[in-house]
This record gives sequence, C-alpha cells and structure tokens, in this order.
Amino acid sequence: MRALALRDASTLGIQALTSGILTTFPELDPPRAVDYFIRSNWVTVPDPETAEYVRSPAAQLRALESGQPFMGDCDDAATLICSLLAAADYPCWFSAIRLPGAEDFSHVYAQASSPGRFVIDLDPTVNPDQLPITGYEERLFVSVYE
Repeated sequence: MRALALRDASTLGIQALTSGILTTFPELDPPRAVDYFIRSNWVTVPDPETAEYVRSPAAQLRALESGQPFMGDCDDAATLICSLLAAADYPCWFSAIRLPGAEDFSHVYAQASSPGRFVIDLDPTVNPDQLPITGYEERLFVSVYE
C-alpha cells in the first residue's frame, strides 16, 4: 500500500487531481478537502473472500476519468487518500487496527494531522458519525514516507 501510494503520488495524473481538489475546496485544509472529495465519489466494494488485493491510485484515477466512482474496500481507500496527500507533500500515514478477540488486523485507514487540529481519521468506508475509530485492541501506524 505504501509503495503504491508513493509511486502514484509522483504521477502527473494524481498530482493534477490533488491540485484540483485543493483548488476546488480552498476553505478546507488538505486532509478534509481530500476526504470530502473521496467520500463524494466513493463506492465500497469488498474484495472477494478468497483474495486480498489493492487497487492502485492510478487505476482509481482511470476509473474516475471514465465516469466511474472510486471503489474498493478500506485498503483501497487508504492507499488512494495517502497518495493524494503525499502528492501535496502533506504528512499522512496508514493506521491498521485489530479488533478485540481477532487474531489479525482487520481494518486500515488513512490519518493526517490537520493544521491547528488533532489527528483526523480519513475513511470513506465508515460513516463519518463513527469517526474517530475506537474500540480496537491494537493499532499499528505506518508512515507513507520513509
């Protein structure tokens, strides 16, 4: 996820999309502008039960350009959000959580610091009323940057 986010953040398409989002919503700080745009164009589609894969931000952009919404599950959303924020050189990271009683991490989302504010959870696969995410047993942070 990290490698995809960083790779695609340097592409002209993702950089242009990020610039367009930030220009369209100048009243919002970058994380909230990206979150608003993604939520407005997101359809949650789970991976098949027999596979786990991540759609690249570049593939998400191609879908949007062809009139389709962004789509996928939590890892697709987190990768796209982190790529857009990285294209703007904005600090962001992945947060993976393990729920009580679970053996494995079961959800991942993007987080970013908002100027003058606390950390923001960015996750279009979760209703905004359910953010910030709580009730996990363990959380792992992975920076987008090295």
